[in-house]
Amino acid sequence: MAMETKKYREILIFVAGTTERDSCQECTDCFPTLVDLSSKRALEEMAEDYRKIYGPKSSRVVEYLNKWKEGMDVEAFRQQISKINRTLKEGLQDETLLPFYMITAVGKYGNKRHGIRAEKRKIFFES
Repeated sequence: MAMETKKYREILIFVAGTTERDSCQECTDCFPTLVDLSSKRALEEMAEDYRKIYGPKSSRVVEYLNKWKEGMDVEAFRQQISKINRTLKEGLQDETLLPFYMITAVGKYGNKRHGIRAEKRKIFFES
């Protein structure tokens, strides 16, 4: 598959925050809003996930934190979601899996929550 490992890692980082529910099925309760995802706290949590994936001394983590000191801009986050989804569409060989990996939005305008529909128990970080 021609898909970059980096994009898979970004997808895992996006999905990092979850609740303690055993099975996701059609549940979207743990899907955060873009405002939540773009906050400084969320940024710091994502940086920790970057450290797990890229290693504690990776310059990627430092660059990431330096670029978004007070949290990521919501519009920049939307762009990242679009890039990740586009990469998935181009790289996933089995199109029937797309609904489980695509970042989707649920809810009404102004209060949309974003996430993926994969079972969270099956999501883990490997370096």
